[in-house]
Amino acid sequence: ATMVEVFSDNASIQNAIDVSSDTAGATITVQAGTYVGDLDITKDNLELTGDDKSTTIIKGVANVDSALFPLAAANINILGDDVSIHDFTIEGPDKQAGKYSSGMVIGGDNVQIYNNNIKVTNADTLDDISQGIQTYRDAVNPTGGDIDGLNIHDNDFTALGTGTAGYEAIFINHVSSGD
Repeated sequence: ATMVEVFSDNASIQNAIDVSSDTAGATITVQAGTYVGDLDITKDNLELTGDDKSTTIIKGVANVDSALFPLAAANINILGDDVSIHDFTIEGPDKQAGKYSSGMVIGGDNVQIYNNNIKVTNADTLDDISQGIQTYRDAVNPTGGDIDGLNIHDNDFTALGTGTAGYEAIFINHVSSGD
């Protein structure tokens, strides 16, 4: 397995993901700091670990116009299998009127999300409700089909901002055989 340390910015995290090995697996250790930007994880057998969940922050930027619901624009898009993410503060984007955040969107199998502080964008209206973690719906899952082996545990969820309508910490999209 490879080990990569990331020191500078969000682009270096994405670069480390992109150059990691699918077959041997990789552990990417992210140093303390704030990393602003969205991540796309299409590799299998990947462990993304923060130096410390209180000082290693990944801040998402993508929002979606509320009129486009249920479109997802992931802040962390997980399409690889056997991916784990732990020891981070994972923040949604700052609140914007008329928009929601999709948060972490999972489409791979055997994904583990644990020991993170997850701060979910807090909405002022029900139309703008954001998610911290959600799964793709099986009919639109880019990896094709349902999600097996999902393990989400030992995370702390809190509101990001002072919205009055709240947020959804974990949203499991429905699975149906007909669509």
